[in-house]
Amino acid sequence: MDMDRFLREMLKQQDQVTYSPLYFVAPHSSDNSFIQYKTEQQISTQEKSPTFQAITTEAFAHFKNAKDGDTCLFFYSGHGSHADAAPEFWHAKPDRQNETLVCLDSRDEDNPSARDLLDKEFAFLLTDALGVKKVHCVLIMDCCHSGGNTRAMIDEPAGIGLRQAPASKNKIALKDYLGFNTGFYGKEGGKAEVPIARYVHLAACLDTEKARESYKGGLFTQKLVEVLRQGGTSKSYRNLVQQLTVTVNGQSEKQNPVSYAREESDLDLRFLGTGIEPYRRSFEVRYDHDRQQWIMYGGAMHNILPSSADRKTMVSINGISKRIEVVEVAATKSVLDKKAMPPASDDKAQFQAYITQMGEAGLKIAVTEAIASNPTKMASLRDAATSGNYLFFSLVTAADPDYLIRLSPDDQFILTSPSSEIPLFKRKQDAAVFLDDVETFSRWTSINKMDNPASAFKPDDFEFNLEIIEGQSLGSLDQQTEEALTSVKSPAIPDQEIVVNYLNDKQPAIRLNINLRNPSLVQCYVGAIYLDPLYGIGPKFTDNGARLQKGGEVLHLQWNKNGKNRRTIPIVLNKEYTRLGINEATGFVKIFVSTVPINVERFVQEGLKMDEQFMQARPADRSIGLEDNNDIDQADWTVFTFPVKTIGPNKQKTITGGTATDLGSVTLEAPQSFTASVFAATTGDVTAKLRNMNRAAHPDALVLSQMAMPPESIWGDVVSGDQVFPTEYTPGDSSSVQVLELTVPGGENANRSAEGFHLSQGEELLIRPKNKTRDIDNEGWEETTIPFGFDEKAQAYFPIGYTDKDGVIHIETLPPETAGVIGSNEKLSRSFGGSVKLFFKKIFRREQVNTLTLYQLEGDGKWTEISTDPAIINTT
Repeated sequence: MDMDRFLREMLKQQDQVTYSPLYFVAPHSSDNSFIQYKTEQQISTQEKSPTFQAITTEAFAHFKNAKDGDTCLFFYSGHGSHADAAPEFWHAKPDRQNETLVCLDSRDEDNPSARDLLDKEFAFLLTDALGVKKVHCVLIMDCCHSGGNTRAMIDEPAGIGLRQAPASKNKIALKDYLGFNTGFYGKEGGKAEVPIARYVHLAACLDTEKARESYKGGLFTQKLVEVLRQGGTSKSYRNLVQQLTVTVNGQSEKQNPVSYAREESDLDLRFLGTGIEPYRRSFEVRYDHDRQQWIMYGGAMHNILPSSADRKTMVSINGISKRIEVVEVAATKSVLDKKAMPPASDDKAQFQAYITQMGEAGLKIAVTEAIASNPTKMASLRDAATSGNYLFFSLVTAADPDYLIRLSPDDQFILTSPSSEIPLFKRKQDAAVFLDDVETFSRWTSINKMDNPASAFKPDDFEFNLEIIEGQSLGSLDQQTEEALTSVKSPAIPDQEIVVNYLNDKQPAIRLNINLRNPSLVQCYVGAIYLDPLYGIGPKFTDNGARLQKGGEVLHLQWNKNGKNRRTIPIVLNKEYTRLGINEATGFVKIFVSTVPINVERFVQEGLKMDEQFMQARPADRSIGLEDNNDIDQADWTVFTFPVKTIGPNKQKTITGGTATDLGSVTLEAPQSFTASVFAATTGDVTAKLRNMNRAAHPDALVLSQMAMPPESIWGDVVSGDQVFPTEYTPGDSSSVQVLELTVPGGENANRSAEGFHLSQGEELLIRPKNKTRDIDNEGWEETTIPFGFDEKAQAYFPIGYTDKDGVIHIETLPPETAGVIGSNEKLSRSFGGSVKLFFKKIFRREQVNTLTLYQLEGDGKWTEISTDPAIINTT
């Protein structure tokens, strides 16, 4: 019920908003945790059982009560599956499978008619319920629909499982679909089409992937609530999902949350639409009877700034009509204006305070004369600034602003430095969305400047040790690989730039640790986090409560990979930089030291996009945040900054026949006459491409996506692995090569097949993996990699070669060209050419060893096993 709890907290902060949820929960009344939750939240609504009948009737009947201007939310957390699609939908389903939701009684063995709810039926129910009402509808689905059993069967990380049920056995004819008699399923030439209602869809993973769950529930839901609490409600759906991808990938590298909408512009709306104000981070307020002060449990370490002569730090408190000034800011606590608070009660009343205005040090943002003289543009900025809760900047008319808002040549808002016209991030048409990005940038800048000049902690009190790893394959970054890596060691000095390079086309990495040097220090707490060059904050490099003790061990900064901490921190040059011709970028490692425990998660935020229409390189400064959760008044703290500059390579190369082409994790050998440009597409490349496709707006998008990332369902129940070619690892994004994409060298005329894309009889492409790794450690299993392609005319995936006993992959035939180019800057589309895509899948099976066995033929014709012992067999 984490999502419901968050929604209740958020909507309590709203004026004139009514929350009317309807619950379908299993198990319900007998579930003590749900009973306790209902008591805690004072919920009187009787929950329903999530049966097929209840969901398809009562749930959508509830939506029919919505009026114009309302927000409708459908949240599903459970199991997804798949079922055979009706033949009328095969043209849009290369795998011929419908996605399904598993209801409570969907798999009732005593009911032959029991079945799942099909995705096409869900579309009908939603359209039928909403009609043409002017409502904002959001679907949040924490389930998966892929049908392959992966290596998770064998060695899934501890505590993580799949939100996926076995395939439904029932085959549903189109005439038996819900809504068939209404004419909803348009049919022409034997092909059925489904109209799409206007809604925003947040999905836990791509259609071809699997959603994970733990004992705490769905991983997607856990991370979604975390991100929403950390300021995600002020982000657009598009940016919200980008941030979710980073946080979810940290524990499940092949789970990429996605967002869809029929209207592309709806993805730029804030969470729950424009009618709902963003969730505000709150701080507990209590009366301290000993000091006779109202104390707010948040301070300088939470990036709360004190009031200045020109601008006060103010809070709002539910139940108190007027705003209240923060009159004093300490490390972890702040003092509120006692005169504005109600009389203290004996029971130590508790309140929740929300920052509504920040004091000193906010960025001064001015507008150019072109905007000031444009009444429409100026009014849109003023209205957005008034309605938004922006804490880290203010719109001013000062002659010496920190940054300027300008109009781009295409009449959109951009933010620049006063002396430049190069945008600091992507231009935006909508003023509110643009100012949300300005707030992200300003908050990042504020956190990057965090300092405590009065701190007693000094750099010489600590010993910082750095290791740089360059020119080596990081592989899957397991423990064995990590121990084998060699590094160059040196002291690290705060504020001195650390430079890392891509050598031999290998991703660099660093290791950084801290220890006490000052013998007078007994103990201190440490928090560390990364500030990336695109104004995002995260990931964190320390656990909550991490500390140094006199005579204790060194504290290593660690990166969490699939639930396991690694001291080796891979550094990546963002693809946006290399695509725009920017050869280097600088991020920052921030290490906070304090006398009280530190939790850096409070500062985590999603970054911004670069403005692709300006190709010039620019300095890259960006910050990450951290949090404190202690309440000691006299806490001391400081922060040490380590800039990290990354210089990286190009991974697209031209194949020259007769020579080996090095692609990092593999080498490719081609016949003498073969020429092509090859792009080593990683999981991150493909998923980024698919995330940019709006499936709801383009019905053909599902077909295109399955031509770029084949669905797991084509492998049935085969045990399989995702890491075919282990390679360098990127924090928050898998960079294992998944597809080798062939296009015309140079990229011109990429919409036609190249003459070199031909293998004569007896010719082969040879792909030699550099790292021979096993995805599973269990003995008794054997593995192989199957290369395969897709034929759109035949609507079939087919093998194109084999893997020999030495692990070399032989490509004997090339598949036809399919639409869309993964390695291009364009969206995946039939309009921007095509490519030959070579896919790979690693599969496993138990070793089948022939065993000589002695049987006896009985009189009734049956065989009885006697023995497998050679000695007994020889003497019989």
